[in-house]
Amino acid sequence: MQFGDFGGFVVADIPGLIEGAHEGKGLGVRFLKHIERTSIFIHVIDLSPVSGRDPKEDFEIVNRELRAFKAELAERPQVVALNKTDIPEAEEKVPELLKFFNGLGIKVFSISAATGKGLKELVNYVGREVSASKGGGASEAR
Repeated sequence: MQFGDFGGFVVADIPGLIEGAHEGKGLGVRFLKHIERTSIFIHVIDLSPVSGRDPKEDFEIVNRELRAFKAELAERPQVVALNKTDIPEAEEKVPELLKFFNGLGIKVFSISAATGKGLKELVNYVGREVSASKGGGASEAR
């Protein structure tokens, strides 16, 4: 992914991590070993009213699995991208989720992959964080 005038960084789209992955369920340990090289996690959370998912619980499951596999993974920087906020019912969920994730010290972006809303801000933030983690510049304060 290109990041301004600073070059780029690699983004890997990893399918959802299921409960019990650290014990071999689903893609299990193969999946977890693949993400060991990740310097920052972006949790893309589907806020679509038809998803039927609980964003908080999904986030907590992923972090429990990271911690159970290797505690250090759960300590890496994390960002939340609340997706599908172009849908009014999804946008209504944003204030409550902002409060929840900000309370955990997690940077949150309200985005729409369909319309492009918020994507530039998300990419710029992640680019700065990746660059800073590699000694390439100052990181934005959290």
